[in-house]
Amino acid sequence: MLGAGLVDIAPHYRYWLKESSCMGTIILIFLLPIAIYFYLFVEPKIKRRYFDTFTKFEDELRADKDLTDQQKLERYEAMLQNNRYTITHKTKTEIIGERKIFSMPIFAIGVGLYVVGALIYLLYFFFIQRPHVLTFQLNNR
Repeated sequence: MLGAGLVDIAPHYRYWLKESSCMGTIILIFLLPIAIYFYLFVEPKIKRRYFDTFTKFEDELRADKDLTDQQKLERYEAMLQNNRYTITHKTKTEIIGERKIFSMPIFAIGVGLYVVGALIYLLYFFFIQRPHVLTFQLNNR
């Protein structure tokens, strides 16, 4: 009963609102432990493989005697650019690239903490987080 002369035009809408907020809570409750699992166990393995790719590529470049030093630097620069690194310093013997790496599990943990954590992580990512730096120097290791 809404009052004198008022008609409730959408009683099913109120029911849907109640059910959807309950379902959202359930999804967030399950998202948090899954995101923590990915952060603790899956992401370190993926990061290790990602950085091993650069190490392997660097070792192959150093071992290749057919390439000149300039060609090695060009190939490493192309590798950095293909992986969205920004070249910050380049000389005849050294190249430095940097990139901020977004952690999807941490973002999902933030979403699992009712979105406030996700906003805090985004602020951290854009304003505080330091970029990952890769350096390639010729004839030095």
